[in-house]
Amino acid sequence: MTGNTDTRTESDRSVGQDTTRDPDTASIELKYGAKNLLQLMVPVTVCMILVVANLLTVPTFGSNKGTYLPYVPFHEEGDLSGGTKFGQALLNTIIVVSIFAAITFVVVLLYYYECYMILYGYLFLASLMLLAGLGFVYVAQVILQANTWVDLVTVLIIMYNFAVAGMLGIFWKSPLFVQQVALVASCVMVASSFLQYLPVWTAWVLLAGMALYDLAAVLCPYGPLRLLVNLAGDREQGFLQSLIYSSTATMMWGITMAADDADRRENTAQHQPVSTSESAPTYGTNLEQQISEEEEEEEEAGAKLGLGDFIFYSILVGRATIDSGGDWNIILGCVLAILIGLALTLLLLAIFKQALPALPISITLGLITYFASQYCITPFTSKLAASQVFI
Repeated sequence: MTGNTDTRTESDRSVGQDTTRDPDTASIELKYGAKNLLQLMVPVTVCMILVVANLLTVPTFGSNKGTYLPYVPFHEEGDLSGGTKFGQALLNTIIVVSIFAAITFVVVLLYYYECYMILYGYLFLASLMLLAGLGFVYVAQVILQANTWVDLVTVLIIMYNFAVAGMLGIFWKSPLFVQQVALVASCVMVASSFLQYLPVWTAWVLLAGMALYDLAAVLCPYGPLRLLVNLAGDREQGFLQSLIYSSTATMMWGITMAADDADRRENTAQHQPVSTSESAPTYGTNLEQQISEEEEEEEEAGAKLGLGDFIFYSILVGRATIDSGGDWNIILGCVLAILIGLALTLLLLAIFKQALPALPISITLGLITYFASQYCITPFTSKLAASQVFI
């Protein structure tokens, strides 16, 4: 599932109510926007670099031995023309995008009818299988490539601790850094799996297809991602923390806060005289409300980016790494193009002040950069170097 960027603050939301702003306020918002940009660029860059490092150090992540994803029926194998391969890649892309759209609509329906237990169960199980199951396969391939002997018990203990720490970071209490590491690690593993089990032409066409889908799903009035974001904003439920990378804490505090509040009320009732006023507030209620408001302000101020954006950014850079043979000029060009696209998306976000898709601009610039570098710039510079012509 692809996501969207949302870095609005309370002052941003009140633009329509107060159109007179002093220069100091504008300066503060400009600085905060730059801070949000860096908070998103760093993890996105780390995710892409880790995927590139995987492909360069573990070649099995970039090679396919006849095993493909089950929902990719056309494998582009054999002596096929370019038009046939493109047609198969287009059909594969339509199937994959349709699956993404169907899953998102199901999630929206479950959330609309308040089937929270099913949603939490699905997200919990999916995250557990990703961190534990896919993580074990990922570590096994790294160990095999390194030709290192590690006993199974040690690997299971390591993966158990990694999965438990990741699940606690995503769904419960943990330092923010642990949550962010778990989400970025999940994106790296998913991106590496897509690169390994997707045909070459399908991977490139899928990037363009997902950018178009993200554009429609977020900006259309009844787009699935737009409906999901609006519902989540209206109900203020925190079930999206396993789908969104946030620069501020997005942990589930409800059960613990309720228990702590009950204890505080009991202690307050024991130490305070009985009041006949029905409207007398309790210390526990005020403290809970204050903490809740502070967490809400911090969460609204934080920068957010869907994990699907991390994954498809990394797929683009990873595919460029494989097809270019590890040409660092092309790799770094694609990375910079994606980061520039992310910066432009945040700039448009500051202008329009609504949730925007994060894939279209970055993916478009990345695709243009790769194909221009691979088929125009690199052959041109190679010809100049062979002819000893220097510009």
